Parts: sequence; C-alpha cells; structure tokens
Amino acid sequence: MSDAALGLAVQTSIETSIETSNQTSLIQSLSPTMDSPSAPSPEASELKRKLRARMLALRKQRAIADGESGTSADESRRICKRAIDLPAVRAITPDSRVSCYVAMRGEVDTESLIAELLATVGAFYAPRVSGVGELMLHRVTRRSPEGFIRSAHGVAEPDPGVYAETIDPAELDIIFVPGVAFDLGRRRIGFGKAHYDRLLARAKAALKIGLSFEYQILERLPSEAHDIAMDLIATENRLIQ
Repeated sequence: MSDAALGLAVQTSIETSIETSNQTSLIQSLSPTMDSPSAPSPEASELKRKLRARMLALRKQRAIADGESGTSADESRRICKRAIDLPAVRAITPDSRVSCYVAMRGEVDTESLIAELLATVGAFYAPRVSGVGELMLHRVTRRSPEGFIRSAHGVAEPDPGVYAETIDPAELDIIFVPGVAFDLGRRRIGFGKAHYDRLLARAKAALKIGLSFEYQILERLPSEAHDIAMDLIATENRLIQ
C-alpha cells in the first residue's frame, strides 16, 4: 500500500468511524499491508507517524464525546480490574517492585489500579520525564495531590522534592505501560519520543503489561528493531497474550 493510499484510507476510516462509531472497520483499515511484520526502518517510521496522528485524532474525538457519556471511565475500571485479576498481579508480595503510569486525558485511567497497588506492593513507582527527556521512576507511598506536579504536557508526575527515591528499571518486577496503539502481536506505538522504548529496554526482567481500550488494538503495527513488545495487553473486553 502506498503512503498516499494509506493516508487516504486511514483518514476516511476515522471520519466514518466518528460518524458511525464503527470501531471494527477503523481497526482493520489502520493495519498496514506489508510483506513482513518488520518493515525497513524508514518505511516503518513513516507508517508509525501516520498511524499515530490518526489514532490521536480519534482519541481526541472520543475524549470530547466521553465528556457527556462517561464511557471511558467505565471501560477503564474494567481494564484495571482485568489487570488486577492477573495471576502475576495477584501474586505480588511486600517485596515486589511495580510501576504504573498516571493517566493523561484519553488514556486508560489507572487510579483504581494504582490504589490497589499502593495497598499491596512493597514498592510502587510512578514515572516522571527528567530534564534530559528520560523516564525516571520515583517511589510513591500515596497518591495525593500535594505529592504530584503537572508536567508541561499536563501529565501528573511525582514531585522529586517529595518522592526523591528512584529505581533502576532493571530491578522492576512488573510495569504497566500506556500507548497510542497496540496490535495482536503485543507491539505498541507511543507518542514518538521513545521514552518508554528506552525504559523498557532496561526493564528486561519486568513483566510488561499494556493497558489499552479495545479501539486501540490494531491487527498489525509496523515495527522496528528497537521496539519492545508487551508480555500482555489488557483491554475492557479481553486479555491479549
């Protein structure tokens, strides 16, 4: 499929999906047609860029609509419940070290999951983007407004003046990961800054769990050598493993 054809097909699908709420047709049309799961890097990068832009446009439309319906809040609770019920999560102990993101608008809301983790794990870590653009994981003892600050992008991050202790990602047992899109092969696309790519490359021993709305699951995403797949993905309808 040519770049022009992909762009036109995806844009048309998003417009149709917004009007008809037909998420299935959107998901199928967003999956690129390639001879192999891993396209050459320049081609994969461009496909990712286009897919990311379309998915973020759809996410914005959903967020606007959700202001009236509250659908994503219910879906988020179902996703978090599915994650909490995972055997690996049920098996966490006071010695476990777990990280989970604090959601920004349009992402799976993790507040109920974080509350559960704070009550059960020995050490819970929330991410913060450092001044040099790296994700730092700060140990958080409770989810309180005074312990978090808003980043330039409006994301709630742990205040390093309150929660100074950090952890090497290599020491994590479990990490919950957001994404702009995921696929059935458990690959993900983020915002394109590679924050999580670099973090996950260091968290080799951790169980990597993606949290995703069903509409974000595509058949197949373009991938590059540095991409790191999830071990599991929890949506409001299923577990992909």
